[in-house]
Amino acid sequence: MAEITKIIDHWNDQKGFGFISTAEGEKYFFHIPVVRGAFRPQQGE
Repeated sequence: MAEITKIIDHWNDQKGFGFISTAEGEKYFFHIPVVRGAFRPQQGE
């Protein structure tokens, strides 16, 4: 199975949601409850 490269290309910390893009050009919406622990996502990660 090949690894997929992903990056957070948009993150709105006040609203708790963002979008992840893959190297293949796909975009996925995500919301803060899916993030585990006390970690807060940052754009570019």
